[in-house]
Amino acid sequence: MAELVLSGITKSYGNVSVIKGLDLSISKGEFVSLLGSSGCGKSTTLAMIAGLEAPSSGKILFRDKPLASPVDNIFVEPEDRQFGVVFQSYALWPHMTVEQNLAFPLKIRRIAPEERSRRIAETLELVGLSGLEKRYPGQLSGGQQQRVGLARALVYRPQLLLLDEPLSNLDALLREQARVWLKEIQLRLGITTIYVTHDQTEALSLSDRIVVMKNGVVEQVGSPTEIYERPATPFVAEFVGSSNFFPATVADAAADSARLELPGGQTAVVQIAGSLAAGQKIRLSLRPERLKAEQTPGLSNALKVTLKRNVYVGERFSYECELDGQSLQAFGDHPLPEGAVELYFSPSSATIFAA
Repeated sequence: MAELVLSGITKSYGNVSVIKGLDLSISKGEFVSLLGSSGCGKSTTLAMIAGLEAPSSGKILFRDKPLASPVDNIFVEPEDRQFGVVFQSYALWPHMTVEQNLAFPLKIRRIAPEERSRRIAETLELVGLSGLEKRYPGQLSGGQQQRVGLARALVYRPQLLLLDEPLSNLDALLREQARVWLKEIQLRLGITTIYVTHDQTEALSLSDRIVVMKNGVVEQVGSPTEIYERPATPFVAEFVGSSNFFPATVADAAADSARLELPGGQTAVVQIAGSLAAGQKIRLSLRPERLKAEQTPGLSNALKVTLKRNVYVGERFSYECELDGQSLQAFGDHPLPEGAVELYFSPSSATIFAA
């Protein structure tokens, strides 16, 4: 059963349409990421769920109760929604200690002092900050401040947790560590969580489902595996991970496979899920890591390309290639001699889009 439902949500500022008919259902205990580039509408969507913005049209329901419905003149104020929100800036009060920052939301809810102390201690232990109660935010590291922001959002036991790019201010190592404990906390509490990010790694590693957005429209909703392995649109294929795109023509097609004519007069056989017709123009997408320099069982297609350069990127080499005048990228664990090379891929590793 859906815990949170967004139905036909739009948001406009004057003549500028930011969200264009968003429909989304989130189940209890799910971790759902809103993923997209800046300006796609993901933070605006989160703000409407939090009650910081009102939708222009549509309905937002939480546990079957309306939170916002312009047509019915319904709008529940943010403080009455009882949702925990963590912002990118953490928004900690610098003149208050860690303990005082956590006590504030409990005081305004008139929680008794004894219960306040118990909840603060319990929540600080949950986020690994026990013993730092008397410190001020300025005496904490960025990672510790981020944990205080999360603890303050959790201490009054919210019904829903909303996170707006909370890890973006951390360096790469801290972000990786923070992803681990954030997911552990979410699973331990079983709290429904909506997470806004532009970082595909965060979305893939944290989420039960990912909502990929572009220009106020949902491009695809699915599990991390579905989003990565079966992208619904070229934008998803390019934004989540990376992909090589080039035009192709269907030479002939069967029920589950097709032979394609590729640039430079080359051909390849790929698996298909739908129907294709001979002569049909398509776009072929191949992820760089699916192109291999050595032919092994299962890799039946060969692409003759020109290797322009090897680029060492730490854990692997990036092969910068050219196919009939078009750039192409592949990955490998050792450098290749520049010039003519063959790259191999399996029929199941290609994705086909309309031309």
